[in-house]
Amino acid sequence: MAIKGPLSGIRVLDLTHAYAGPMASLHLADMGAEVLKIEPPVGELARVDLIPGGGPALVCAGRNKKGIVLDLWNDSGKQALYDLVRVSEVVLEN
Repeated sequence: MAIKGPLSGIRVLDLTHAYAGPMASLHLADMGAEVLKIEPPVGELARVDLIPGGGPALVCAGRNKKGIVLDLWNDSGKQALYDLVRVSEVVLEN
């Protein structure tokens, strides 16, 4: 079920990691934006944890987001990112 809010209809590409960036995109998602979390094949930095798949902070920061894995070191991954940028209103990175 999609969240309705003041940012409904806005697509955000989330290339952030660690803490500040994911929390910023979390707030956008909570206000109704469609947030697409893009991670490398090894996962974002917060996934390197003692808990498989990441700890509670990662789970919380992932709330209301969609996820995709893209390898930005190869041409097909870069092209997929470029295609997503064309249809998005916001790109976040930190």
